[in-house]
Amino acid sequence: WDKARDEKAAKAKADAQPVVEALSPAIAETVPLTPAEMRSRADKLYKEAQALRKQADAIDPPKKKVKAVA
Repeated sequence: WDKARDEKAAKAKADAQPVVEALSPAIAETVPLTPAEMRSRADKLYKEAQALRKQADAIDPPKKKVKAVA
């Protein structure tokens, strides 16, 4: 089963497009950001987080929670 899991992960990795961009220029920036720029960066980070979650779920789907019936 490890081989199947590894093959599935390799396929998902090959199919996935790189999402993470270099953030070092943004981090090195020392000029204060305007609120509009902050919102723009937050939107980009949100979209990146969504894409990374989707990639993670493709590699290893989350387990469904089971509710206990009383």
